[in-house]
Amino acid sequence: MRTHVGFALAAALALATITRPSMAQSPASHYHGNNYELNLHVGALVLDDDFAAALGEADDSDLLLGARFLYNTPPGWGFGGNFDWVPAASIEVGGDEDIDVNVFLYSAEIDYTFPSPNRLHLFVGGGVGAATIALGDEPEGVEDDSETNLLVPLAAGLKWFSRTTRQSWAFRAEIRDNIIWQETFDVDERDEDQEATHNLELSAGVSLFFGQ
Repeated sequence: MRTHVGFALAAALALATITRPSMAQSPASHYHGNNYELNLHVGALVLDDDFAAALGEADDSDLLLGARFLYNTPPGWGFGGNFDWVPAASIEVGGDEDIDVNVFLYSAEIDYTFPSPNRLHLFVGGGVGAATIALGDEPEGVEDDSETNLLVPLAAGLKWFSRTTRQSWAFRAEIRDNIIWQETFDVDERDEDQEATHNLELSAGVSLFFGQ
């Protein structure tokens, strides 16, 4: 899966380089006056095998719900944050009791929307943040093994604006590689180590634009 994620993001970057129009066709009109973007999205998180094992997860994909808030500048740069919630697993601990396992992905991000004279725009982005594995409703006597690890998201996607000037909303579809450094045990070295896991996120949603 790591290879597939790398190929997908590399292809998106190559497409952006090949199809990028001249700077005279600026996306400034899209963001002039409506610089703030609130995006609500739903999707799937395809888990790296090592990260799935840390969750006690048998399946390799989970539902994802999230929101993004960005401040977009006329040249095409966007600055903001992202939050995703993944209800990942439910682990049985005996009897009728179980433990819910949730993953929270949150990061500060920068993205760039490429110029285009049309309503469809390609964008790429990246950031840094954290991924928290949180346990809920632990029965008495069960230790809370919640943990937080470094997260580096790399993203590419498309925005389809409602109109070519002073947009009010847009469809946003995105693919991202959520790189999460997971603690593992090195059998040969007999110590714990940090390993990068690649977790593919596919999402789509609606962005609302506002501002003065």
